[in-house]
Amino acid sequence: MVFAAFSAGNPLGAATGLVLGGILTSYISWRWVMFVIGMFAIVITIAAFLIVPPDQSYANDTRVDWLGAVTVTAGFSLLCFGITWVPQASALIL
Repeated sequence: MVFAAFSAGNPLGAATGLVLGGILTSYISWRWVMFVIGMFAIVITIAAFLIVPPDQSYANDTRVDWLGAVTVTAGFSLLCFGITWVPQASALIL
């Protein structure tokens, strides 16, 4: 049932996003896309805290894996840096 709902909603969301994104960038500016995404993120975060009940099984285990968070962030940052600078580095080599 969940896969059916996802399969039905995914194309609808993609098509709606493309159409609304095109309208937004055509009539206002492409910079507003970032503002709209931020607004959706705020609304969804507030709705998640209000609708989703807290899971009591994790109430006593509140440890955060700081080393994992730092290494994952550093890894993705270095990956993005590498992908961004490949054209410049390849031009220097050639």
